[in-house]
Amino acid sequence: MGITEKQVWLALHKQFSSKPEVLKKIGEVCENVGHLSFSIPEDVSIIDGGKYTADISIALEHLDDVRNDLDELERNEVHVIPFTDERYPEKLKEIARFPPLLYAMGNLSLLNKASIGICGSRGATELGLRFSWKFGHFAAEKNVVVVSGYAKGIDTAAHLGVLEGDGETVIVLAEGIKNFRIKRDFRVIEDLLCRTLVISQFYPNHIWRAPRAMTRNKVICGLSEALIVVEAGEKGGTLEAGRECIKQGKCTLVVEDKAEPQNTAPGNRMLIKAGGRPLRSTEELKAILTNISQGVGVDSTAQFISNEEPVQLELANQQS
Repeated sequence: MGITEKQVWLALHKQFSSKPEVLKKIGEVCENVGHLSFSIPEDVSIIDGGKYTADISIALEHLDDVRNDLDELERNEVHVIPFTDERYPEKLKEIARFPPLLYAMGNLSLLNKASIGICGSRGATELGLRFSWKFGHFAAEKNVVVVSGYAKGIDTAAHLGVLEGDGETVIVLAEGIKNFRIKRDFRVIEDLLCRTLVISQFYPNHIWRAPRAMTRNKVICGLSEALIVVEAGEKGGTLEAGRECIKQGKCTLVVEDKAEPQNTAPGNRMLIKAGGRPLRSTEELKAILTNISQGVGVDSTAQFISNEEPVQLELANQQS
């Protein structure tokens, strides 16, 4: 079997997994990176003054080493999607330092559908879990895809809420896709991979690490028209995801906790002070989901007047 473009991308990704900017530069100057298996053209060899030419050569010398990885991906119907591929979501290219490669398994059409992110603590309160499930269910009603991580707690509740409402969801991993396993709670959903897309930006065999979870959060925000923060501690991944979404200029909906004077959800308050939009009612959320489903922009600062009782979560002081 001849060397394929996907095989070259894998070899380059393995070599430059910590330097995504180099992969982007290679992809930008190569019409087809598969041609690198024959020779390195001058426009590639002079990237950053030739600083990475030796590393590119090393990657190409190990093309056979990634063949087994590629064979395993193909057996499991995992798609390798470089940013030069037409299937790569354009909205993800709008963020700074977007991932040059995505590994995807499941329903690829979800990459380009209207979506909302949901994030929160792993050690969520029961009330927080119920709200997360309900938010996912609302998204299903409005035909909006949920985007979240794959941690226990808020992430899992959001995915189950949308799936049990016959909706669709995107699971964004903080590890390589070869480490993905279907959790017990998801196994009862018979058409799971028809309504779910699992994606990773990391080399397939990479394990979970905290910095990768932080990097992953940028993708969750980038794929979403807005983000709902259910529970955030005073530090951790949820707080950073909210900050990243605000930085991207996306509508960041923060469940407002009014259980004063208790020290609850300090991260939620921090995000509201930083520019997050307080989420006060289910009526407000449904209106936002309707706008997202219709392709209408979501104003990150507009105030919503509602006659409903506010959403009030007594959030435990959790770190995600």
